[in-house]
Amino acid sequence: MKLPQRAPPLESLMASVTPDIMAFAMDHAMNGETGEEYFHFDDLKYRTPPKGLDSQNQWWSALQCQRLFASRKLKGLTDKTGTEWRAVLTPAIQSTLSRLDRLMAVRVLVGQPDAVSPRARDQYVAEYLTQEAWASSFIEGAIATREQAREMVEKGRAPRDTSERMVLNNYRALEQVRVWKDQPITPEMILQLQALLAEGTDIRPEDVGRLRLRQVVVSTAEGEVLHEPPSFEELPKRLKALCDFANANDGLHPVARAVAMHFMLAYDHPFGDGNGRTARALFYWSMLHAGYWLIEFMPISDVIRQAHKQYGRAFLLSETDNQDFTHFLAYHLRVLEKASAQFNEHVEERRAKEVSLARAAAVPGLNARQQAVIRRMLAGEVKHVSFDSHLCDHGVTI
Repeated sequence: MKLPQRAPPLESLMASVTPDIMAFAMDHAMNGETGEEYFHFDDLKYRTPPKGLDSQNQWWSALQCQRLFASRKLKGLTDKTGTEWRAVLTPAIQSTLSRLDRLMAVRVLVGQPDAVSPRARDQYVAEYLTQEAWASSFIEGAIATREQAREMVEKGRAPRDTSERMVLNNYRALEQVRVWKDQPITPEMILQLQALLAEGTDIRPEDVGRLRLRQVVVSTAEGEVLHEPPSFEELPKRLKALCDFANANDGLHPVARAVAMHFMLAYDHPFGDGNGRTARALFYWSMLHAGYWLIEFMPISDVIRQAHKQYGRAFLLSETDNQDFTHFLAYHLRVLEKASAQFNEHVEERRAKEVSLARAAAVPGLNARQQAVIRRMLAGEVKHVSFDSHLCDHGVTI
């Protein structure tokens, strides 16, 4: 992965801003940036400046002026120099957040108690959590297949190698996140989460459930330094600041807050290993904590896995652009939209199947609960139904 060309420091840009550039920026700042793409300094060398600007440098200066006017700081979240990260909720980003709010608030099939039995809903949750656990592990190098992951979780068998252990650990961590969804997050909980993810893997024992005690550098295979996280001595303070940010109610959109948690845990790189998996699990906690229950059925890591280089580049774009978190936010929102679209397609397929099964089970003389039993058997969800399981599925008593 190639490191993007680092943007010039804001101080030097502001010193070179002319009245014409400022006038252009003010004229366009009223509506914010338009379009779906949020440019990085590295992008401009391939593009022609808009009318009224003579060079890429002028264009970049104008963009920075606009963004500084429109940005908001992520309170308490700083880079390693102590400068707070900022985000610009552009019209495109605000539109995406609104769409996600609508999509993730709709009561679809899997969320309707009358549409499926509690057992079936648990099966759906397990299916999607398994998919997320597998994909998140795959991103970090696990070679277990999707089928192996599903079979291991469904049968409850012990993992046979480190890759399967990574998947199982991810699954258990996501289950723990569901338990914590109504609680404020604490540094101790994040340490526990990393310990769950690290147990029984190749992570060194001294790196399990504790902050790293050494400096690390993230480099390419060729030795190019991509990221040097903050000093290990600062990690306790930074982890506390992340939790304060996670639990705050300061008007930041909840989805943007969840994405910021993902970004910052990965940026701080507080553990000897398992940072990416912990960051993605924290994102799920934040979404569930804010009431976005539908995230349980949207394995975002599978979308990330399909274009993994874009994921890494999104981190680098923000890190090389003067503490501008917007690049990673815009990327992550595209991931969420794709995951949401895939989920909706799956729901429609399930609905169509439910309609077909309902017609096949519509035997005259049977009540709705009895027809539900036939639908489940036709769907292959169960091979037999006991008296007790029937009572449990439908919440009835004798």
